[in-house]
Amino acid sequence: MVQVKLEKGAMDKIEKAIADLEEVVAGVEAGEVPERFVEGFGLQSRWFSFRWSDEVLALDFNLPCWRVLSSDEDRGSDDAEIAAACRMGMLLLAARRDGGLLRAEDGEASLSAFCSEHGARFTLRDAEGNILDSGGWSVLVSRLESVFALGAGSPAVSVFYP
Repeated sequence: MVQVKLEKGAMDKIEKAIADLEEVVAGVEAGEVPERFVEGFGLQSRWFSFRWSDEVLALDFNLPCWRVLSSDEDRGSDDAEIAAACRMGMLLLAARRDGGLLRAEDGEASLSAFCSEHGARFTLRDAEGNILDSGGWSVLVSRLESVFALGAGSPAVSVFYP
C-alpha cells in the first residue's frame, strides 16, 4: 500500500468531505437528501450530486432524487442508492486519508469511482494514465475490506454493498 503523509490542509479537506457524506446518509435515513447536494429542477429531474477530486482519488456521484411522480418504492430505491454511494465514498476517502487506497507495488497511481442511475464503476490507473483495473463496485468491497483489516483475516470493517 502507498503510505502518503498528507498535509494538514489536505487532511482537513478529506475530513470535511467525509462529514458531508455522513450528513447525506443521516439526511436520507431521516427521509430527505440535504438540499445543498441536490441539482436540477422540476418534478422528476432532480439529482443528488457529490464530487471529489485530488491527485489520487476522484469521486463522481450523480443519482436521481426527489422524484415526486415516482412510486414510494422507487423513491426508497433512490434513497438507498444514494446512501450506498455515500458510504462507499466515505470508505474510499478514509482509505485515502489513511494511506491504504493504492498499492504502489502494483503501479497504482489513482482511483476514480462513479455512480449514476446507469450503474457504479471504478477505474485504477498507473502514473501514465493507463488503466490497470476497472469494474463494478463489488471488487472495491473486497479491496476496502483488505485495507481496513486489523490483522490476519480479521477485518475491522465489513463492507456490504447491495
